[in-house]
Amino acid sequence: MLIVLILGETLMRDDYKRYLNESSTKSEKSQLNIYLEEPELDLNSQTNVLDYWSKSSVRYNELSLLACDLLAIPISTVASESAFNTFEEFT
Repeated sequence: MLIVLILGETLMRDDYKRYLNESSTKSEKSQLNIYLEEPELDLNSQTNVLDYWSKSSVRYNELSLLACDLLAIPISTVASESAFNTFEEFT
């Protein structure tokens, strides 16, 4: 059992060292940095933001998933003050 633990720790250390070497030699930009370096989009009332991120999913896979998750949250039309009123005020 001790031999298995020692071998497992050695393999994990080797994997970690390999990961550090690979990640330190990569000079790729993140999807976010690439997106932020692009010219700004002209947004108007006709712009379909969900459609934009759907079409951009090939180039910005992770960002498009995040954007679709955030944009899928429904907007509340209830004023924040009335949302937190107690029941006593309604009687």
